[in-house]
Amino acid sequence: MVPRWFTPSFAARSPAAVVAMLTGTNPAGYAGCAEAIAALDLRPLLGAVKAPTLVLSGAEDPAAPPPVGGLTARGFASSRLVVIRGAAHLAHYEQPGPVTNALLDHFLATANSG
Repeated sequence: MVPRWFTPSFAARSPAAVVAMLTGTNPAGYAGCAEAIAALDLRPLLGAVKAPTLVLSGAEDPAAPPPVGGLTARGFASSRLVVIRGAAHLAHYEQPGPVTNALLDHFLATANSG
């Protein structure tokens, strides 16, 4: 699972705690979760969200690449897509600084608009 959720360079040097979390996941539970969300499509409901929304996408995410993030962002009434360079699906582990900055910018902009 580590290579699926992280870029190759991060996977090669990933923290032991992250590797332990992913490799310690119960395979049946993981498969059950994947099965539960395989056909899940919430896009028709996104327009009902009225709050400004930030969509983050890892530039190297094979599970939900930036074009998928763009489709998701377009579904919200008010949204912004930020692509995190040098990150895959778990961008907050790989690139915590850029993710934190994107969140802070979003929260500040939202607070200042209301």
